[in-house]
Amino acid sequence: MTNFASNAISLEQITSRYPDSGTLITFFQFLFISLHGLPKQVAFSQGRFPFPRLKTRKIPLTPYLIQVALFYVVSLLNNAAFGYQIPMPVHIIFRSGGLIVGMILGRLIVGKRWESPFLCSIIVVYDA
Repeated sequence: MTNFASNAISLEQITSRYPDSGTLITFFQFLFISLHGLPKQVAFSQGRFPFPRLKTRKIPLTPYLIQVALFYVVSLLNNAAFGYQIPMPVHIIFRSGGLIVGMILGRLIVGKRWESPFLCSIIVVYDA
């Protein structure tokens, strides 16, 4: 929890002083993670001129890219909330509300059920 709190406090301080910096910070976070993981996903062909190519994936590329794009958009929207002077504790509570919304939608749409350890972890998140 300490790392999350220091990250959240740092982000709040930076965005309160420079309101448009949230988008730039999010972009560089995604860029850093992408560059960090890229070597594990690229293979070089054998031959005189090695040519880089993506390794065979267990997850198809299109659904993965859609998920990453949605996560990026949600991150940008979360950063936009700082422009409305929302206090960090309120912001964190609304962001963590996605867990319960996801559970409700999973139950209503797919009929999914969760076991006790998962439900307990949700309670711990909201109790903290």
